[in-house]
Amino acid sequence: MRALWIGVVGLTAACGGGERMYYLASTEGAINGVAMRSAPGLEQDAQVGMNDLTCLLGIGTGNVNQEWNYGDTQQERVLDVGWQGGQEVVAIRSPDTLHFQTNPTASTAESSSVPLVGVRDARLLDEGFVALTETEAGCAITWSDGTIVPIECPEVIASGPGTDVAIVGRDTGLDIVTPEGNVEQVYWEPVGFAAWDGLAEAIYAAEKDGESLMVLDADGSVRYDLDLGYPIVGLDAAEGVGKVIVAVDVADGGGLFLIDGNTGEILGSQYTPVGADDVSASLDGTSFAVADDEAVHFYGVGDTWEATGAALETWNESRPRNPTD
Repeated sequence: MRALWIGVVGLTAACGGGERMYYLASTEGAINGVAMRSAPGLEQDAQVGMNDLTCLLGIGTGNVNQEWNYGDTQQERVLDVGWQGGQEVVAIRSPDTLHFQTNPTASTAESSSVPLVGVRDARLLDEGFVALTETEAGCAITWSDGTIVPIECPEVIASGPGTDVAIVGRDTGLDIVTPEGNVEQVYWEPVGFAAWDGLAEAIYAAEKDGESLMVLDADGSVRYDLDLGYPIVGLDAAEGVGKVIVAVDVADGGGLFLIDGNTGEILGSQYTPVGADDVSASLDGTSFAVADDEAVHFYGVGDTWEATGAALETWNESRPRNPTD
């Protein structure tokens, strides 16, 4: 085991990586899940559960570019985004059903649905998915090939490219659930948030309202413990670049930390107008979203976006760093 404790940091402290983060746009509505997509520059967008629809929002404008209806219910929720077979896929939940959109903005866009009673959450794998279901009989982890492993109901599920296991967190710790039916506890502190990063081969974990980000190796051993000094309210892996975005609660709003998953280096920080009910990172780590139940707010990372040209830099500088500025 190799463990490293990194002392408390400040949201306004200088960031070693120098990756400037800044506000892009906001959209108001009854928000129910957000997943960032990974097209380049101004073409980036986000899949958002909003009101009684699933919407595609431009992150630079906040405008609704496309919308879908999966059954006239506000229980639709956007769960995850990933790449499978060279195509981008978005996972969406409606009652007792998982929906999958492939290349949502392309002329080759396709949609499919899988009935799944009691589905609560799901994560996309290299192929297929792994889901958390909950019924009167209890909870189970279900794979797209039909494998079902009963478990104690958790707070959170994580998984993704580079693995086929389910990582489940609860107030008693973190378990690894395999398709072969093995359930092994690998961490014994409370976990309310978790994400898997296949590139960094890391599990990001945190207690709800705890102030430390735990970064674990795949076997549960502690890689490092980063004390952020603020209550953590959400996190997500930018798994294409080995980074993690962590949302925290601060006075009169919230904040984001962009962190290198391998080293624990703070790469960027940004105030936000709200604490997060949802936080999402694009796979390429160039944009992020935070949302509560009334609005979603989008942010970019400077070095990647500025590389698209001087016109984009001018466009960025014309916008405030926060909606309240």
